[in-house]
Amino acid sequence: MLQKLRLLVSFLKLNRKYLAHLPRSLYFNLKYLDMKSALRLPIFISNNCRLINLGGAVEIRADLHSGMIKIGFNTATVFFDERSHRGAIDNNGRIVFMGKATIGQGTRIFVKSSGELVFGDNFWGTAENAISCHKRIEFGKSVLLAFGILLMDTDTHQIVSATNEEVLNPDKAIVIGDRVWIGCRSTILKGTEIQEQSVIGAGAVVSRRFDKPHVMIAGNPAKVVKEGISWVG
Repeated sequence: MLQKLRLLVSFLKLNRKYLAHLPRSLYFNLKYLDMKSALRLPIFISNNCRLINLGGAVEIRADLHSGMIKIGFNTATVFFDERSHRGAIDNNGRIVFMGKATIGQGTRIFVKSSGELVFGDNFWGTAENAISCHKRIEFGKSVLLAFGILLMDTDTHQIVSATNEEVLNPDKAIVIGDRVWIGCRSTILKGTEIQEQSVIGAGAVVSRRFDKPHVMIAGNPAKVVKEGISWVG
């Protein structure tokens, strides 16, 4: 235990900007993790991220180390100011981290009681993204989100048949494969499935399954515009 505390102190010395956010981070960790895990502070959360509702659960399915998950901090200095772009967490369901994750400033996360949101290892979300999870949204390993992206696995409001009240627009999961890069201002809607090593172009509107990996997807409605690609970063 003493060794783990020493590692935490070393981390804070090397990352002094997180010191001001220590009380909120400790509160968040203690809310969701057991005491021993929480004191290692695997999750650092910015004071500029509003904690609207901390119900539900948060799980980390990986070896713990201090600061492995960062929420609400500046990741794009040129475009965004951490002080004026506030994020929010409203969690009534389950949020799962499979490893390291960086969720940039201004990101808003809502998880309904029926929802499960899964971040794969080495997830990176730049800034000002919005995630609304009513059923399931899953990111694979090393997924990169640019900024201003909306992901929704729900239409929020139900549309029903006028004759028998059957729900015509049920929620559908979103699955993003390993090493997918999603460009800025994209909209990822329910039923979307993207295979590994793919790129979604800026401003795309995606709402269906794409079966092939290594493709570039763009447009509204989204379609494959190039195959056999990969990306570096």
